[in-house]
Parts: sequence; structure tokens; C-alpha cells
Amino acid sequence: MPISKIYREGISNISVKDIAIGKELGYTLKLLAISKNDGKMTEARVHPAFLPTEHPLSGVKGSFNAVFVHGDNVDDVMLYGRGAGSLPTGSAIVSDIVFASKQDTHRRFYWEQDEEVDHSTFATDFSTEYYVRVETSDLASASQKVVSAFAKAGVEVVKTLTKDDDLIIITSTAKESVVQGVLALVSDLASVIKVGALIRLER
Repeated sequence: MPISKIYREGISNISVKDIAIGKELGYTLKLLAISKNDGKMTEARVHPAFLPTEHPLSGVKGSFNAVFVHGDNVDDVMLYGRGAGSLPTGSAIVSDIVFASKQDTHRRFYWEQDEEVDHSTFATDFSTEYYVRVETSDLASASQKVVSAFAKAGVEVVKTLTKDDDLIIITSTAKESVVQGVLALVSDLASVIKVGALIRLER
């Protein structure tokens, strides 16, 4: 898959406040690499996401990594093991060196292929649920207008709560482009200081 088609977001904008609120709501924050295929389109993205605390990936901690797969016939399967530390890291580096030594063409990324790629088969506008935290100067006014903005865009707000002057919203499943459009409008409201957090929510 072309790297340009993979949505990528790091953890630099994640705050302790949002981790704590997520935990209160029953979620655990994880940095996930997600890939989905519906038979026609392939989707790939890497970003922080909230998972229900009871999800198997929520218990992966420390130097351990895991791959969680859902199949039509096998249902859910998880592979779990150490992904960091001296020996696992050394093993991965040696494996990459051996693989690279067998190639006869220089490439920046060795997984790139010479054949033409059909870019139309890669989905870049994914759908998921969302956790949104909005910092406000007038909580009552902002709450009504923010919820209304989501409703006008066809996005259902399934839960709201407040923390000091912050409005926290959990949405139903919606397109990334639609949610980003709503938040652009929300940011311009007089009663809104800024959108403090946008975290995708997987199940």
C-alpha cells in the first residue's frame, strides 16, 4: 500500500486530562495501526484511539505488542508478544538487514513495488466514532451550538458530559471529513476557545 494513502497521527497532542476522562468513560487509550478491507476498498491508518477497557488490546502494556484480527469465519484472533527490549529489537534489525542485503535495487522503502498501483482502491476518508473535547468560555451557550452543529451535519451525539468549562462529546460512527468540517465551524463560535482534543474511538 502506498505510504501516501496511510493516515498518520502521533501522540504529541494527547493530554493527561483526556486519558483520565477516557478512563472515566470506560476507555483505554492506545496507539493503533488499523487496516480494514471490505472486498473493494482498503483502508489504513495509524493514530491514537480509545478502546473499551474490556477490549483485548487494552490490556497490552509495557514492551508487549499485539495484532488483533477479525475474520469472517475465524471471528477474533490476537497474536501477542514482546515488541521491544534488546533481544526483540536486535532480532528485527538483523531481519531487516538480511532482507535488504538480498535486494538488487536501491529503494527508500523496500516494500514498494515496481508495478502500477490502482490508487482508487484505497480509502482515505474513513469512518469511526469520535471523542471530542471543546474548551469553552460560555459552557451553556457552547453546548447547545456544538451539539446543533453536529446534528446539522447528520452526526448523532450519543453522550455528552462537562468538566469545568470543557464540553466532552462522544459521537456515533461518522466520516472523518464530516467531523473535521463540523469542528472547523465549532472553532469559530464565539463561546468556544478551541477544540482541545479529537480522538477516534474503536470497538
